[in-house]
Amino acid sequence: MFQKNCSRKKYPSDLTDEQWAIVEPLLPPAQSSPRGGRPRQVEMREVLNTLFYLNRSGCPWDMLPHDLLPKSTVYDYFAQWRDDGTWAKLVKALRERGDEVLILTRGESGPGRVHWDPESGILQCPELEDVDAVVHLAGESIAGVWTSAKKRRIVDSRIKGTDLLARSIGVLGKKPEVFVSSGAIGFYGSRGDEVLNEESGHGHGFLADLVEDWENAAQPVRDAGIRTVNLRIGLVVAEDGGMMGPMKPLFKLGAGGKLASGKQWWSWVTLHDVVRAFLFALDNPEVSGRYNVAAPTPATNAEFTKELGKALHRPTVLPAPKFALKLAMREMADEMLLASQRIDSSKIEKAGFEFDDVELRPTLNELFR
Repeated sequence: MFQKNCSRKKYPSDLTDEQWAIVEPLLPPAQSSPRGGRPRQVEMREVLNTLFYLNRSGCPWDMLPHDLLPKSTVYDYFAQWRDDGTWAKLVKALRERGDEVLILTRGESGPGRVHWDPESGILQCPELEDVDAVVHLAGESIAGVWTSAKKRRIVDSRIKGTDLLARSIGVLGKKPEVFVSSGAIGFYGSRGDEVLNEESGHGHGFLADLVEDWENAAQPVRDAGIRTVNLRIGLVVAEDGGMMGPMKPLFKLGAGGKLASGKQWWSWVTLHDVVRAFLFALDNPEVSGRYNVAAPTPATNAEFTKELGKALHRPTVLPAPKFALKLAMREMADEMLLASQRIDSSKIEKAGFEFDDVELRPTLNELFR
């Protein structure tokens, strides 16, 4: 497939010419493919989007051309995509309004950064003595095929990290006023047409159990009398991140379509409103407990697909069969792509939060105009 003089490691199963025909339009024109040698000046984001698109499309990670980028760069980008860019947008919003922000990092401590290592149970607590609020977003990406090892990383990164942070905060001499933790509507499992609010109870499956344990791991913070908020976030819509990361390239190629029957409910929310919800939870002392964060107008997958195609000016006539999705993504297909979650976010609205992005069509048109 590649030129014989191309200096690259050979993988057990290289991408086919057909796969590269899909990939090439997604890469920058100056380096349209690796056929002329290993690309060194390719914009990182474009290549990573390509790798991620292929992985989400069913190509196992060990069959992707990892040598396109250093492993650390790949990991860093996926870590950023994992939380849909929420952390970066939130930090920017906080700093723009004058807040001082400390970021927990696995690297060395420094100005504005505090070292922690959830796997080893290390957190430099003295640095947190004077903080007013803590926001927790960390966790292994749930994107990709859920092997047993992958699922273990997903669980450990959330439960161990939350437990360490919660226990450390709970014993501080000067405790923060509020702890806000990210969560997911995966808590409810797949529930068909049932309207789901915070009292609906947790559903069945890996994600439902994960989110329940994730929220419970924050109990030491509650026990310490700190106001605690868990935001169960819907499917995040952003120009490039969130659910658009894997979907946008596919749709731009005219290869987008509904998933299986398309009848499953997708409760979406813009990244803009997610960041606003975190700020709302931080700033309002009466806000405490669990809150759904999804636009008040959920859409079926078929409706979402149709509107996204219109916004991108692309056809959406290639549906993905259920059996193919399950074959490629296995358990993840059932719990994410095919799951139906019709979310009611009226609780946070009654608390005073107003969604800026409510209707799907104008939202997508604005994002992709």
